[in-house]
Amino acid sequence: MNFLEDLFYPLRLLENKRILLLVSGSIAAYKSLELTRLLFKSGASIQVVMSEGAKKFIKPLSFEALSHHKVLHDHNEKWYYNHQNKLHHNHIACAANTDLLIFAPLSANSLSKIAHALADNTISATFLACASPKILAPSMNTNMLNSPIIQSHLKRLKDTNHIILDTKNGLLACNTRGNGAMAEPLEILFKAAQTLLKDAYFENREVIIMGGASVEKIDSVRTISNLSSGIQASALALALYFKGAKVTLIASNFPTPLPKGIASVLVSDTASYENALNSAAKNLQKHALKPLLFNLAAISDYVPKTSFNYKLKKSEIGETLNIECVQNKDLLASINPNQFVKIGFKAEDDQQNAIKNAQNLLKPSQNNGKDCSMVALNLIKDSRPFGSLENELWLFSHQKTQKIPSMNKLEASFKILDFIKDNAL
Repeated sequence: MNFLEDLFYPLRLLENKRILLLVSGSIAAYKSLELTRLLFKSGASIQVVMSEGAKKFIKPLSFEALSHHKVLHDHNEKWYYNHQNKLHHNHIACAANTDLLIFAPLSANSLSKIAHALADNTISATFLACASPKILAPSMNTNMLNSPIIQSHLKRLKDTNHIILDTKNGLLACNTRGNGAMAEPLEILFKAAQTLLKDAYFENREVIIMGGASVEKIDSVRTISNLSSGIQASALALALYFKGAKVTLIASNFPTPLPKGIASVLVSDTASYENALNSAAKNLQKHALKPLLFNLAAISDYVPKTSFNYKLKKSEIGETLNIECVQNKDLLASINPNQFVKIGFKAEDDQQNAIKNAQNLLKPSQNNGKDCSMVALNLIKDSRPFGSLENELWLFSHQKTQKIPSMNKLEASFKILDFIKDNAL
């Protein structure tokens, strides 16, 4: 699976969004070419502004080829009006015509300028003239980054509502290892999507998602598990992140790339799922709306009664391996509905009874239900086997029923969130 090509790009989530990309003098400028490509394939319109230092690393032509717009820099600003009586190619016009500004890479020099509201070149003047949200991706040597002056500049910008992405640890261009490398283009793309797609209903709302398949130990090398891929859980985590939620994803695997803003907890068996859930629940912060709990995890219904810490030998087992299993704990049923808005997911291949079985999850526990506020039913078909990139779902709440036709799992995730919002869950 190629996440970007198969799930992200087809949605064109940044369609008609105008992004101003500022590129200053840093060896990391080459990464901004990749960022430009990612933004363009996501549907955005990108206007690039380069400093003279950036032009020493990358030619404007490279950005123009990827963005399909002329790059603005110190030597090509125009101040006359065009035939449509619109101000031409300059820092005022570019700054006024944007939904989001991204400064990547942001060098120590440019950082110091913008922190003091200096506007002595085109790139700093463009930054100052732009009133849109701003994402900053610093890039510099470790000692420069750790300088108290640079740290005070970063704090000033953060305190004035600029979004500052963490730098990375690694081998820097100066051939030393340390902190200071620019955030990866995909991380910047994710943050740009979140900034542009935030929804007040989900913003800062606490969300826990359980996904993947539980892996129950028979011995040190053999397990009981199932075919759940975890793709839908990861896609849902991304959709909620883009909407601005605080997301914790508890899963046995992570099949898609995830931004740093999603707390990812790797688990395996039922006990580790439960421990991770309890730990995440303790750390939830107060919000006007009750936290959401999505259970997409395919937890084994039965687990081995006895497991072994060593590999069972064929000589011990004989011709037949008999594994005695006992019924496993039902995690979803055990969760207090007063603590969460519980959202269950059910996979069924029984076409006749699937809807009835799914709706039973909405019933209270005293009526053999699971106290869910919403249920998503996935009807398994040969055309959409486990691991498929598409899902066809039925959504049920106490008030409404909705069918989601077959679509890619990220798009389906946004439909699920629309259903939650429409039902005020």
